[in-house]
Amino acid sequence: MFTAELLERWLGAHACGWPGEKLAKPWPPSIAKLLNAYGQALSVSDNEVDVMLMLQKLAFALQKNGTPCAAELKQNIIGWLKEEGVVPPATINAFSLDAPNHTLSALELKQSTDLHQTAASSERAEIARLRSSEIKANGRKLAEAAIALRHKIRWLERGQEAFLGVSTEAHPKSGRGVNQFALWLQGMDLDGLPEVRMNCWESVFYTACKANLMSRGVARGLFGDASNQGQIAMGEDSRLGLARNRPPSDIQAKSISAYEVYITKMYRYLKGDEAVNIKRGEDRPKKGDLVFVDGMSHVCICVGKKPVTQGKDFAPYLMSLWHHDDERYTLLTFDDLLDECRGTISIRPCPF
Repeated sequence: MFTAELLERWLGAHACGWPGEKLAKPWPPSIAKLLNAYGQALSVSDNEVDVMLMLQKLAFALQKNGTPCAAELKQNIIGWLKEEGVVPPATINAFSLDAPNHTLSALELKQSTDLHQTAASSERAEIARLRSSEIKANGRKLAEAAIALRHKIRWLERGQEAFLGVSTEAHPKSGRGVNQFALWLQGMDLDGLPEVRMNCWESVFYTACKANLMSRGVARGLFGDASNQGQIAMGEDSRLGLARNRPPSDIQAKSISAYEVYITKMYRYLKGDEAVNIKRGEDRPKKGDLVFVDGMSHVCICVGKKPVTQGKDFAPYLMSLWHHDDERYTLLTFDDLLDECRGTISIRPCPF
């Protein structure tokens, strides 16, 4: 059950120092009643993060636009919760949000002597224009499927040859054997295997298929086209030499070049050419967004936010298949990725 005291504590913890915090302080008793009116659709245990994010947006909106009437604020709160995937019951329409006895105006807040002038930036238009209600819904499905696959996939360290369907076991620095994403596309069931390996790009398509955002047949067609382009770039003689597991240096070079052709196709299928370079310290991905590192060096999926153990911020979490966590498909924070990668980071809302 939501209480005014609980909301006040969350507001203080996650909007502390914001100008809108004082404007929001009179509202928790009324908002708690509204949240409890959701019934089973909203709970403290399952939706803690969703409500915390709503309180952050409340504080920012009040500071930016002033205090609206209770009916308008109710609709804003419902809308903010919908953005996090919380669907209101039909009975919520009959609920009336009580206005508190006194609310600070924006002018009163501005005149407060202990006001901390902090700013919160809204999402830039370049990223926001790529979002729609359908993209947001599909992004939530993609994130849920990614979380369900946590630790069930391992990174194929080097896939230059793997997309050709050739075993890489005998090649130094070539990974851990045949690309099992390619075998899965051919009909092989990967569930229950002790180890499943693919690269980060393929993991995104595999996750999308598990989320029912793409059929295996469509993925097979895209993969086949990218693989064919890579094979053409490599040439038949080089492919035969590679299959014999004794590639000379020139074949290795063609292998890398062919892999770049293959990855470029995958990048475009994921609409990476529409991704927007982030401004560090300002832009953050949302649930279901794809995050690209240094163009085509790496791709991962944002699976949403949850409170960090310390501090007063929310950390977007990513599901990433790379060298992290013993090469497993694993969770890491967006901040960890920023610390580790000093190149460009770009964001593209769910492309499926």
